[in-house]
Amino acid sequence: MKKVASGISKNEVEWIVRAAFKSARRKRKNVTVLFTSDAEVRRLNREFRRKNTTTDVLSFASDESGYAGEIIISVAEARRKARKQRIGFRDELRLLLIHGTLHLLGYDHETIGQERRMFGLQARIIAKLK
Repeated sequence: MKKVASGISKNEVEWIVRAAFKSARRKRKNVTVLFTSDAEVRRLNREFRRKNTTTDVLSFASDESGYAGEIIISVAEARRKARKQRIGFRDELRLLLIHGTLHLLGYDHETIGQERRMFGLQARIIAKLK
């Protein structure tokens, strides 16, 4: 199986996204996942969020039937975060895939209550994947 981002296969990406849908008790939809550069993530972040900085993951939800949206991950930022947190790069990619999927499903972390709900579900999904 071809690795789509150093250490994670397409099958694993699909498995993680499916696990997030299932844990959120949502009907599965198609998702596009793009692993890309800091420069591309920064450009998209500036264009769509008006933030001129890179970030680890962006999610763009769709209202198209059968399609949840796009998850865009900066591989370089994921590597930096993994090193900083002293976790494996693959574990960080898994976390970002879950986080991005939950955003596509309408979860957010703008308020303390939203953060508890989203991060709690995120932690439960991660625990199930181990």
